[in-house]
Amino acid sequence: MMQTQEIGLPSGTVLRGRYRIEYTLSKGGFGKVYLATDLQDHRQVAVKEADYADPQTEEQFAVEARVLISHSLKGVVRGYDSFAEKGRFYLVMAYIAGDNVEEMQIAHFKQFQRPLPEHMALMLMALICAATQELHDQKVLHRDIKPANIKVEQSGQPILLDLGLAKLDPATHTLLAAQAYTPGYAPPEQCQEGGITTERTDVYALGATTYYTLTGRQPWDAIKRLIEVQQGHSDMPATRDHCPWISPTTDAVVMQALALEPERRFSSATAMQRALEDAYRALGPTALCAACHALNGANAEYCGDCGAALKQAPPQTAQAVLMAAVAPADVPTQIIAPPKRHNATLPMPSRPEPMLMPRPILPRRRVAFLARVALWLSILALLVPFLGQLSALFVVIPLALTARGHVARSGGTLRGAGRANIALGLALLNIIGTIVLVYLTFTGKVHPFGG
Repeated sequence: MMQTQEIGLPSGTVLRGRYRIEYTLSKGGFGKVYLATDLQDHRQVAVKEADYADPQTEEQFAVEARVLISHSLKGVVRGYDSFAEKGRFYLVMAYIAGDNVEEMQIAHFKQFQRPLPEHMALMLMALICAATQELHDQKVLHRDIKPANIKVEQSGQPILLDLGLAKLDPATHTLLAAQAYTPGYAPPEQCQEGGITTERTDVYALGATTYYTLTGRQPWDAIKRLIEVQQGHSDMPATRDHCPWISPTTDAVVMQALALEPERRFSSATAMQRALEDAYRALGPTALCAACHALNGANAEYCGDCGAALKQAPPQTAQAVLMAAVAPADVPTQIIAPPKRHNATLPMPSRPEPMLMPRPILPRRRVAFLARVALWLSILALLVPFLGQLSALFVVIPLALTARGHVARSGGTLRGAGRANIALGLALLNIIGTIVLVYLTFTGKVHPFGG
């Protein structure tokens, strides 16, 4: 991660005679986070500084400190110390190295031109659901779950960060300093003044974060969604509208968590976790291509997207799956086997066959070539009489439809899909125009040879 020095405490500043500031890690609306060295325990820590010394901010900061220091929850960042110094409030926490999920997604897009693989997103978010449920069991609402607030340790364990908007006891009033939200990740009841936030508020945020992790796209703001629905327009696109290779089972889980009405969402983070794990199991054994990070059937010898040989490794554990997301460039092709059910006495819910979209025989670069050929042939067909119409009907249209099918099944580029669609449109226009011209000629309304 890039080291940036924001305006704030200079490097070398020692707080409480113990914590030496190294540099600024991040800056948010309520304060800054520094990397520091604990001179007593000789370890790196993160030190959060609150910007505004008013009673409401102080009280909300104390809520966050109390939760992180008094509870040691798996999957939630650990707090060590809190104090006030020179009119500022400080919270000392465990330092989690590496990028957050948002940064991981951006890096993955740059390297592979596609979002994180579905099985990675499902496993990551199932573990974050478990961490959220641990908070709920302590009567704590996080209220700001989003990709930027999740980091994945080198061990593969995702960690939930930043309880700056947390609320103790859902039945109590939300402090003024915590009445903020992140657009796209907050449900309607959190965005509206006087709205009542509950555990299902965090469930919505979990759904929105899963949506981003699967598609790489920001979910719509909840107020925008409400307006669109009330005006009779379409709601936010589902995950499969962006990425058609995502399984219908996964898509249904995400969209249920993102329901605008709280009662239609999952009743708890645990319920959503189980649904995500079921969706993971429904994928069945899959092979992850090291070259392009596309999922393939477990017995595939070559990647359906890029054509690379799949040198299959032994099955990986759930933690190893997430380690692949931490350092995707260094991960060999893996066979990902569904995890065993924790409670064998529970019946496995009925599911359709594994939901992996079928992969095309041709790799993605050859599919793009097909679309390009179809486009050029459709243009030539417009210029050549008679033979052009025949080629449009018997060559261009089948070729364009084949290219479209391969693009849809492999998650190919939008450029390839666009070329195939244009070729198909031009070919149909050519044929329709010819039919109209023949009709007008036979009816005597048009005289192509004069007269």
